[in-house]
Amino acid sequence: MNFVYAQLNRVIKARDLSVIYIAGLGHSGPGLVANAYLEGTYSEVYPDVSQDAAGLERLFTQFSFPAASEPPHLRRKRCYGERVPPLVRRYIKTSLIFLVIGLLLGGYLTVTEFVIGRYPPRLFITAHVHLLLVGFMLMIVMGVATWMFPKLPRDSGRYHRGLAEAVYWLLTLSTATRAVAELAAPFAPSPGLRLVIAAAGLGQIVGAALFVINMWSRVRMPAAAAPSTR
Repeated sequence: MNFVYAQLNRVIKARDLSVIYIAGLGHSGPGLVANAYLEGTYSEVYPDVSQDAAGLERLFTQFSFPAASEPPHLRRKRCYGERVPPLVRRYIKTSLIFLVIGLLLGGYLTVTEFVIGRYPPRLFITAHVHLLLVGFMLMIVMGVATWMFPKLPRDSGRYHRGLAEAVYWLLTLSTATRAVAELAAPFAPSPGLRLVIAAAGLGQIVGAALFVINMWSRVRMPAAAAPSTR
């Protein structure tokens, strides 16, 4: 496998080819991991396994080593639900709850308008839209992005896990509060509810902005390889 990997890289550079190398999840793993580490790709995806003696030690002790966290195969950490980080699980579960509530509200709106013949309150429609677009779609995208984007070392100072937790709670509470207030406003109109809706809407905007700021350092392109002179 090392021979095939090296020769494919030579051919790709020599002929500027687009090639994908597919290997099984069995003991082909050590060969691919070794080559990916030597060329630097592995360290770009997993920065905690750095290109130095400490990184080598971490690579060896987490892979095919007594009490290692990784089996002697390709890394499969992200394939099993039990290993999904707690924050990501909360994002996904919360988004599904918002999806169910939004669909139920959408069903109510449909029956009210097309069966009963009464047009529903405008704020009911607004609540329906925000439950699905922000509560479901935006939050599930945030959860998947938090899970899939490359992790930064804890001492990098660029990605803050505490801020990521705060963003989740701010967006969840703001979306839920806005939906409840919009559903209640047609029955109990008051300036207080209007302020609650406005504050919750601003909370959604702030939460989304903080998410982008915190995740920005994890969205990075790997350094381009120097063109071959051979």
